[in-house]
Amino acid sequence: MSDDSNHWFRCTIFPWLDYVAGIAVLLNTILMLAQLELDGRAAAVVLGLESRDFTHTLQVMQGFEASFVFFYIVELLLRIWVERLSFFKDVPNLFDCGLVILGIVDVVVSSPFDGVKSPVEDQPSLKLMRSLKSMRALRLVRTFRFVRGLRLLVTACKCFIPSLFWSMVLLAVFMTMGALTLGTTLQTFITDDAVELDAKLWVWSRYGTAFRAIYTMYEVTFAGNWPTNARPVIESVNPLFAIFYIGYITVIVFALIRVISALFLKDTLDAAQSDADLAVVDKKERRRVYVTKLEALFEAIDTKKSGMINEKQLSQITRCRMSTLTLRLWAWM
Repeated sequence: MSDDSNHWFRCTIFPWLDYVAGIAVLLNTILMLAQLELDGRAAAVVLGLESRDFTHTLQVMQGFEASFVFFYIVELLLRIWVERLSFFKDVPNLFDCGLVILGIVDVVVSSPFDGVKSPVEDQPSLKLMRSLKSMRALRLVRTFRFVRGLRLLVTACKCFIPSLFWSMVLLAVFMTMGALTLGTTLQTFITDDAVELDAKLWVWSRYGTAFRAIYTMYEVTFAGNWPTNARPVIESVNPLFAIFYIGYITVIVFALIRVISALFLKDTLDAAQSDADLAVVDKKERRRVYVTKLEALFEAIDTKKSGMINEKQLSQITRCRMSTLTLRLWAWM
């Protein structure tokens, strides 16, 4: 096709493609949720919990899934045709290509229209590939930019990713230090023959290995259930462990986490102020309000409804109207 038709498609049809794709992804996500529900019901039949056969319904849903895959193929080809080589320079576009390829493989393997289940469908690799298709719902993020509130949230999420990374690095250092302190100290208690077996098993399940100790400290830091992991140690092992837990909860869980939260809030506010698209929309809205006020002003001046005003009318009425209409000349600059 010619460059003129490409330009026409880019300017008229292409902007609506994101809307249509967003609706399709939303419907496809609902369909995948329904498929998951029926897969669970089918598993319940195998376990003897239910007796209804869901095979036909699942085949119908696989047919709808194949229709969505066909839509994604057409949409992908349209984007490639419009954007040409620049399409492949965008990482999300490559992500979309991968999802479309996974969908094509799934349709070819499952053969949803012949009603015969392929033995390959039960392979773990195919199950994993189908689970990756659920990431298709991430495409909804693209349509968020058309909604002001959602666009602000997405922009804020992009801005606080570096802060999140370094915050997790700092917290990982403290969690590792706590895990090493507790894990090393409690090894003596775990190997003590005079201690009851149940108490030793409980301590070992939380702090017996490096992995278990770090995961327990992760729960203590983020889950809010630190009393369930701290009180048995204080009561069964040694009350002096309360010093460690009080210090960790006060400094890390209370103080440091709130500092990090404040940092995330600052990044969110900065993102809202620096969002160029949002600034353009706000400026257009302010200009529309001022135009409306100016129209009201000139209609009030034009008492004869002639569509024209003279200098005398303007000088007489503007004095009493200007203050109430709160005009701001800088909005027009």
